[in-house]
Amino acid sequence: MFELRLNAIVVGSFCNAFFSFILGLFVFFKNPRSKVNKYFFIMNVFITGWAFFVAFLAGNADRDSALFFARINNLFALFIPVFFLHFVLALIDRISENIKFLVSFYTLNIVVLVFSLVFPGHFVGDVKPKMDLPMYTDEPGFLYFIFTFLFLIETGYAIKEMVKVYPLSSAIKKTQIKYTIVASIVGFVFGGSTFPLVYDISVYPWPNIFMWLWTVILAYAIVKHRLFEIETVIHRTLMWLLASATVFVPIALFVFLSRPLFVRMGSLMMSIYLTVMFFIFKFYHNKVQPQIDHFFRRKKYDYSQILGMLSVSLKGVLDINELAKKVSISLKGALYLQKIGIVVRDVKKDDFYVLIEEGFRRELSYISVRDEVIGYLHERGYLEPELVEVDPSLEYIKGSVFYRFLQEEDIPLVMSISFGEDFIGFIVLGRKENLQSYTMKDIQILESIAGDISIYFYNALHHKDIVEKQRLEEELRLGRQLQESLLPRKRPEVEGCRVYGMMKAAKEIGGDYYDFIEWKGREGISLAIGDVSGKGLDAGIVMAMIKTIVYSFALERGIGPREVLRRVNEVLYYHISLRKPATLLYFEIKGREGVVRYSSAGHECILVRRREEVEVIKSGGILLGIIRDVDRHLEEKEIELRRGDKILLYTDGATEARNPRGEMYGLERLVESFRRYKELPIEELIKEVYQDIQRFISTQEQYDDITLVGIEKE
Repeated sequence: MFELRLNAIVVGSFCNAFFSFILGLFVFFKNPRSKVNKYFFIMNVFITGWAFFVAFLAGNADRDSALFFARINNLFALFIPVFFLHFVLALIDRISENIKFLVSFYTLNIVVLVFSLVFPGHFVGDVKPKMDLPMYTDEPGFLYFIFTFLFLIETGYAIKEMVKVYPLSSAIKKTQIKYTIVASIVGFVFGGSTFPLVYDISVYPWPNIFMWLWTVILAYAIVKHRLFEIETVIHRTLMWLLASATVFVPIALFVFLSRPLFVRMGSLMMSIYLTVMFFIFKFYHNKVQPQIDHFFRRKKYDYSQILGMLSVSLKGVLDINELAKKVSISLKGALYLQKIGIVVRDVKKDDFYVLIEEGFRRELSYISVRDEVIGYLHERGYLEPELVEVDPSLEYIKGSVFYRFLQEEDIPLVMSISFGEDFIGFIVLGRKENLQSYTMKDIQILESIAGDISIYFYNALHHKDIVEKQRLEEELRLGRQLQESLLPRKRPEVEGCRVYGMMKAAKEIGGDYYDFIEWKGREGISLAIGDVSGKGLDAGIVMAMIKTIVYSFALERGIGPREVLRRVNEVLYYHISLRKPATLLYFEIKGREGVVRYSSAGHECILVRRREEVEVIKSGGILLGIIRDVDRHLEEKEIELRRGDKILLYTDGATEARNPRGEMYGLERLVESFRRYKELPIEELIKEVYQDIQRFISTQEQYDDITLVGIEKE
């Protein structure tokens, strides 16, 4: 009686049959007229049949049934190499050059098939167990030797032809050929791992279990590099589900093969086993699945992350093209946009000019400032072109040249960039690759993002004029006074510890800040260093507010650095309307004990000098003032200091200082400078490090504040 016994090869073969058939069907129906797709589908049908009957052979306990399945699966296997060769020649467009070889190979395969049907014992004579495996293995007849020869010749010839045309192909074709070669080698090497056992070579055919991986490689090439010229946007969900499920196959095999051990496990071993499985799942959930989600455009985007990235990346940028590029990269990366365009208005010429234009079939440059869509954007802030067709009040827009462009390019949303009453330009947002629509919440938050970045575009377009105005000079003067008045007036005295700080302001007002808050009894000190994003008087005002907020919370002993940062963020988010994100690093130092507790909100690294080495510690955290709840993004850590140990804190003005050649000072130079003066007292060390930075800058103008703070354990 037929009974299927499950084992690893059975499970792997069924997976191979399922994935091969699904992939072949998907490729075929995307373009049934394509020869490449057609022969790929036929090849996959034979792979499916072969893998299906291999599963029945590997799981069969009855010898007669196993012999039947062995002969059937080898008849399917006979035609896999020749259809693979035909598919490859169609892919690289070399069928006509190789038609004689192709016909010869088909003829030989048909001859072998006919003889195998007439004399089945000359193909697979018998089956028997080998190497104590729980399955039967083929006993080859003389036709099997001919089949093996054809298998090697046909697959080898196909791979040789791909290698031959690879150097002559276009860049995208090279990538497609490369992945096809890799998938072919994986498929045929893993699938052919049963050959040694057939010829009485004692090699366990374990690679056969994982032959299905060839489908994963080709699926990747289809999604990432448009193999078979398939546009996969509509089918990314299917591919995402397939990739997500594929990750579980090794885990499922592990669980299946472990089942005989369950009955013998004690409570301790079962607890260990379940703990291991928990951590495997946790690793998958936290590390593997997010990568799959991101690749297939399924990751949920976080608007607060976009705001944070933009606030940091746009800081101090006055070049309009660089500004547009950074905005484009952030929005495309977070929203998975197929198309994006950024256009700004040239006030002097009363015209538009295009900064970013990606994915469009036509150019954006012909749009007039008097176009009906432009007037609507200036008034309303955004336009959904789909609404024009159903809203009678928008009938006048249908005659717009810009509107016809939006229809032709299938654009779902256009956002204006406006600063006050000034219409600066607009952002054209294409459809998302995950096919999700723009919700009203999306539009509201994108309006907020457009409003936040408008000031950067305004400054980039008008900064030369602004600098020339008397009002800015007065603002600079007031801002400088504000910064200087907020710095500590004297160096604090702490038992067992020395601290020193300095800030050298740039020509333009920045947002750097540091402060010392002494504890009663001189047993310790609180230290803060931060940087408000952007420049100008508003950055200085926010910096002053942060100093006041930090000082008030620092006086409440016992709440801890993490809680201080959480409270600061709460005040900034709810009560400061300027919306200027800030980095902040907050220390509590017990000088006598040498213990430093700290928490960071997206600040620069912490440099710790112990003996001869300098340790670089990433401070971590998220910028303050951009999201409501930062608690889960903050950590509280400790650093233990021994006599002679030193800590150097800094703002990005130190590492991003540039010389006349445009090179940045960088973290490596800062670390080397810190190491060079390690034996000096902390005050002299800070001054020498600053002089190193100044020597590097040379005649170049300092564009950002440079703040350095040092701690030394006595």
